[in-house]
Amino acid sequence: MKRKYTEAVHAKRVKQVIEKESPYKHCPAGEGFCRGCVYVLWTDANNPCFICTEFIGLKHYTPEGEKCPCHRLGTKRAVELTWRKLEEKGYL
Repeated sequence: MKRKYTEAVHAKRVKQVIEKESPYKHCPAGEGFCRGCVYVLWTDANNPCFICTEFIGLKHYTPEGEKCPCHRLGTKRAVELTWRKLEEKGYL
């Protein structure tokens, strides 16, 4: 059964991803945190990507197309911003 991907769901899952050794190799919305498997678990296939990028204050679309925060900002910066937002929003 597919579920709705919400900010709260993202916060829980992204925390697990950024604690991994190589966070850029994983996706918080992916089945088994697998990149590219975002469409399997959630009712709205595009919503997880919007929530993920907008969670840390980025616009989802860029002139270069859709890109994950780790690829747009570098893993270190994306992880730093994510931790900050998790704290600011009360998820930690």
